[in-house]
Amino acid sequence: YEVLLLKPSGTSGFMPNAYVFPGGMVDPSDFSSQWLDLFKSFRSSLNFGLGFVKQPPETRPPIFSTDRKKLGSPVPGDVALRICAVRETFEESGVLLVVTKEEESILLNNNIENNRYSQSELTRITDLCDKSELAKWRMLVNENPCNFIRMCRELECLPNIWALHEWGNWLTPTGVYGKQRRYDTAFYICCLQETPPHTLQDQKEIVHFKVIP
Repeated sequence: YEVLLLKPSGTSGFMPNAYVFPGGMVDPSDFSSQWLDLFKSFRSSLNFGLGFVKQPPETRPPIFSTDRKKLGSPVPGDVALRICAVRETFEESGVLLVVTKEEESILLNNNIENNRYSQSELTRITDLCDKSELAKWRMLVNENPCNFIRMCRELECLPNIWALHEWGNWLTPTGVYGKQRRYDTAFYICCLQETPPHTLQDQKEIVHFKVIP
């Protein structure tokens, strides 16, 4: 396997000039009730078709095991965190992991067990629109994360939450990145057919990328 890493600019508030995984901070829009309509085909399935997690809740990190619905979120935490991961990956790298309407139908037909949906082992990056259109949406999503919902609605696609596999959790230690700044971080793995995927550095937040074995 090869791993995609991005290099934040020297002005970044977190790990400047270091190669890091794509990602960023959650936004309230990731938990928005507007996603319920977009994912309506999957709402009757557990966690929108992500299925059960075999690991007992008491042994999972709180970021994964917390019942977000009890905190007022209409969207399950396992879904919202993946939406965030897809959105932030798009913002930072230009790599857009989505499912088209046609692919959605195929996915619905691959219900294998316990309302869990199966994809092929390697995820294909969908040619949803031309590069100029993609760049326009990337700019809009960077300006306002709520535009990610709007983009999915207008382009008739869904964040490919089923392609992301829960991998780990890291809580940054105190005093390393500023006294008040700590991150409770969820990590997901997505295995792509394309290596390397086509990336779009904005030369502002992200200045370079590399793929390492």
